Amino acid sequence: MTRIICTPSASYDLRVTARVSNGTVPIFVSAAVANATPTKVVLTYDQTLDTGSVPATTDFTVTDHTVSSVAIVGATVELTLSVQIYPFDVIYVTYTKGANPIKGDVGGLEADNLASTLVTNNVTDWTAYWATRYPSNLSLVINSDTQITPSWINNGDQDYDDISIERSTDGVNYSEITTAVVGATSKADLTCLEFTKYYYRIRYRKGTHYSNYSNIAYDTTKHFFETDGNSVWYDAGDLTTITKDGSNLVSKWADKLGSGNDLIQANAARQPIWTTPHSIVFNGVSGGHNLRKVFTLNQPANFYIVFKYITFTHQDVILSGTSAGLFRQYSAAPQLRAGVTLEGSNTDLALNTFGIARVFFNGATSKIQIDNNAAVNFDAGATTALGGISLGARADGTANNSNIQICEIIVRRITDTAPHDTSIYNYLSNKYSLLSGDTFAWFDSEDLSTITKDGSNVVSRWNDKLGSGHDLVNGSCVWDATDGMTFNGVDEYLSTNAATLNQPITIYAIIRQKTFTDLDPLISGLSGTALVQYGGQPSIRANAGTYSGYNTGLLLNSWGIVRLIYDGASSKLITNDGIPVTGDFGSDNAGGIIIGANAALNKFSNCYIKELIVRKVIDTEVQENEMFAYLRAKLETYRFDNGKLVISFDGNLKSIYTGAFPILVSKNVKATHFTVGNSFGGSFISLAELKDMYDNNIDIQCHTYTHTKLNELSDLEIHNELDAVDAVLVGVGIPAANHTAYPFGTVPINNEAILFSGYRQSTRGVLENVIEYKTVYRFQLPAINIDDGVASGIKAILDEVALRKKAVIVYTHGIGIEGIETEDLEEIINYAIGLGIDIITMSELYALLIDT
Repeated sequence: MTRIICTPSASYDLRVTARVSNGTVPIFVSAAVANATPTKVVLTYDQTLDTGSVPATTDFTVTDHTVSSVAIVGATVELTLSVQIYPFDVIYVTYTKGANPIKGDVGGLEADNLASTLVTNNVTDWTAYWATRYPSNLSLVINSDTQITPSWINNGDQDYDDISIERSTDGVNYSEITTAVVGATSKADLTCLEFTKYYYRIRYRKGTHYSNYSNIAYDTTKHFFETDGNSVWYDAGDLTTITKDGSNLVSKWADKLGSGNDLIQANAARQPIWTTPHSIVFNGVSGGHNLRKVFTLNQPANFYIVFKYITFTHQDVILSGTSAGLFRQYSAAPQLRAGVTLEGSNTDLALNTFGIARVFFNGATSKIQIDNNAAVNFDAGATTALGGISLGARADGTANNSNIQICEIIVRRITDTAPHDTSIYNYLSNKYSLLSGDTFAWFDSEDLSTITKDGSNVVSRWNDKLGSGHDLVNGSCVWDATDGMTFNGVDEYLSTNAATLNQPITIYAIIRQKTFTDLDPLISGLSGTALVQYGGQPSIRANAGTYSGYNTGLLLNSWGIVRLIYDGASSKLITNDGIPVTGDFGSDNAGGIIIGANAALNKFSNCYIKELIVRKVIDTEVQENEMFAYLRAKLETYRFDNGKLVISFDGNLKSIYTGAFPILVSKNVKATHFTVGNSFGGSFISLAELKDMYDNNIDIQCHTYTHTKLNELSDLEIHNELDAVDAVLVGVGIPAANHTAYPFGTVPINNEAILFSGYRQSTRGVLENVIEYKTVYRFQLPAINIDDGVASGIKAILDEVALRKKAVIVYTHGIGIEGIETEDLEEIINYAIGLGIDIITMSELYALLIDT
């Protein structure tokens, strides 16, 4: 009650105003951290708070974190932390009143102290956590036939649970095989099989969450016979073990296991000849070619020999000990015998046919076995000491010389178990399957002995180097020392005569499409089947009827390896080491081979072919991998020395300068900007900003002047577009452009190579692919759009680029909603650097391309 004292006889107006005040202390409601703002702990109260009373940072404690600032926003207190909270963090917060306590906005009453209270952690995004914590630099050590040890470098603090080690046998399908403890830098894998290629990748694990993968590393385990100390091994395909002169005369064939038991011939007149396929030929002339070494070699001595007779002569010696033991030709027909009394008559190896001979010297239980035919037994006699090895002649190397060709010899000084015997045979069988009777023909443009050509290099005949008679004898083409057989796309072709060549068929080819024309055949059968160019961009399809198996992996004017398997509904087409395209390629049989044209000779292709292998079987996975590895080795000179990444930006959106450019500068990373000549200022980059980018490692190139579709312009109009861009660049001190990105991915109507001659060195399209070899067509370079950031699958592509030493161009149009998010761009850059990929400019990539 309020008392009012008034003056008598005076008049008063009385107004009562109610003042509202809740008069209550602000009550704490909750504490939480949001996924979108992981550096802020937000305390919520039951009323609006006084923004004029902001507590000190020291009034709060947050578990394992430092409060860097405090703000009052409505009914909340926002605590900004110096380090973000991660999804797994368990956080408590306390508040103790200080000089400026938390107060209600109305009434000014102070909030109570807050005892240790659990903060609700709503952070679910692990990206930032794993950004600095990941394994890298994965490498492998081959310890034995069954053991590989992966080693790696750890990055960031070691706050994780363990390290997951994954393994694959195909580089695609991985599974975890073991884990390593926190901080480990290696762990042996003891579960490998001998002579098997394994791929590894590793990552950290914390709970159910994982870091980014390391790079992928791969290698092949050794054979058991390499590691047990019981072998001598001669491999004509390993040139590090061959000592030969400029005429390929072999003076030494070394044991590749380093025992010193090297086969020697010092006399040049008696030195055999190294040739292709990787092998050594002995001439069979009496007192002629021979390689020999005296060393301790006692029974049991088991020889695995890949060889063929070239000519047959009675009693000529293929292999002998230097004091005892004989393996020789015998009798009137191609026949093999061995032993003291020349027993073990074996006729399973036909003349001029490669085979694998198992010749086991072990007393009365000795045997000769050719390939997987039945073994023929013989008695090697009681003399245990063979005394060494003599190849191509009898023990002293002076007589009974044989005309043979030897690829590989493995000598075992023990009697192996049946599984080990089979393992050695399978290794040789897979490695030399190309030399077997399952090969229809093998054409090698580097083997000049198989090519008939005139003084102008016009080829009239290309023979099967295995001597099957399935020779390319019809038509003509031009041989080139670099490009092999070249076909002009007008009237050049080569073909066999009609022959029996029925499905299943496996074709391997090193090929290059020089120009692209729809439906032009590259390799065809004489009665059916075809590998043809198809569609509106460089692509190939198989089967003359339905053109199935659409595959864009063979880029225009770029060397590549094609594997084409005709097997009805189970057919497949693979380019390089890409993903197989499978389908039903029909049931047509080939009936022979024609290259550069179709059987009707009314369609021709402008292409190069270095090598062509046609098999009459479906090879096993191991055989196919061996064949692919052999062909890929022939293209190594066209491969990059390391993985390459070109980051490019199209157009002039301002966000490229404000969002991407600072990231590139901070990381000292190069990039390429394809600028539009008439779009500067406002929402676009200014000319001054463009010059700033150029001055800081950004390669400035051309996206045309008006960003128009090139297929709607004449050649003159395109030239005017390019000239106008160059004038703008030169005007601000930037060199004229050498490279152009096609607007909208549209290509000119006329031939690009002619159109851009004198104007541009290369152009970039939008065909999504990586660059396998340095021979790619430079006026439609492929590029991958990364506007979707890491969701575009770019990490898997970068894994492939690093593993196979390829190159990839990526492009985006801006930052944020206009293109890629900054965190995604940073993640891609960090990932590439972690894989050891070189991040280069368009100009630097071009310099690598013209190196070929």
